[in-house]
Amino acid sequence: MNLNFFPTTEPRPHGQRGHASRARKGGALFLLASLLIPTLYAQTVGGTIDGTVLDASTVSTPIPGATITLINQDTNAKRTATTDPRGRFAISSVPPGSYRLEA
Repeated sequence: MNLNFFPTTEPRPHGQRGHASRARKGGALFLLASLLIPTLYAQTVGGTIDGTVLDASTVSTPIPGATITLINQDTNAKRTATTDPRGRFAISSVPPGSYRLEA
């Protein structure tokens, strides 16, 4: 009977590995799978309304800092956005419906 509690350098028979090796491989496999499996997104019903606000007199000069209000015609619910330095805005996650846009 061998009661040696210290690791040995004797090679193990083919196909036999220690528990730590299996745990490392399992962890590496889990990490690899989590990186390779694409993230699943739930389907959402809605869209994005975006645009650019331009000065009406020049038709080419953007208006930064303008407040944009999106108003649902059925519920009168309002969402707002502010234009960026290039006059652009975006309002996302807009449910289907009839809307009025004010600047």
